[in-house]
Amino acid sequence: MKKRGKKGFTMIEIMLTISIIGLLAALSIPAILKAYSNAQEKAKAANIVAVEKAKGVLTLPRILGMQGAMGLKATDAFDEAVVSNLCIALRIDSISKLKVGNIDISLGSLTEKAYYE
Repeated sequence: MKKRGKKGFTMIEIMLTISIIGLLAALSIPAILKAYSNAQEKAKAANIVAVEKAKGVLTLPRILGMQGAMGLKATDAFDEAVVSNLCIALRIDSISKLKVGNIDISLGSLTEKAYYE
């Protein structure tokens, strides 16, 4: 009788392969989640810095001709016109563009720093 050639994998080989894949997944998934969390935190920090810089633009005198400059003082109200000019200074359509994930930014006031809720 002729012996047939070995076809396929043994159960041990399959179990070993699955256990190696599981080990790699167990090691890599926490690192990926941590990198994702760090990226979100950096995006939040970058948005806050951008808002604070734009607030600085809002306090510039209008005579400088910078887009969004309003000559605001710290005591002035932070109303819809201010938010609109803040969007112009940030070059965005709406403040909701600064959302990170499901978390909205709070602009604060001209004297209070922006933050995420």
